[in-house]
Amino acid sequence: MRLLLGHLFGACRLRRVELETWSGNERAVRAFCKAGFVEEGRRRAAVRVGEEWYDGVLFRAAARGVDRPANRRTTEAPGPRRRLTGPIPSP
Repeated sequence: MRLLLGHLFGACRLRRVELETWSGNERAVRAFCKAGFVEEGRRRAAVRVGEEWYDGVLFRAAARGVDRPANRRTTEAPGPRRRLTGPIPSP
């Protein structure tokens, strides 16, 4: 996987690669982390396997120098939170 990332960031000049799996796929999660991917986000109860619900987990790897541009503030206060209204649809 590291060889593939080297090719994607080098020859293909990609700046970012994303992968998604489900939280119950522990082997994939370990393999992605070992290859240099970082967990970026989760979609709660997004994947159903049998009778159980698992989170969808998004991972990303970025080319060097792309993650945090020099002009990006890292201490920004979060924006206002939106309150959801209405019933939550059942999956």
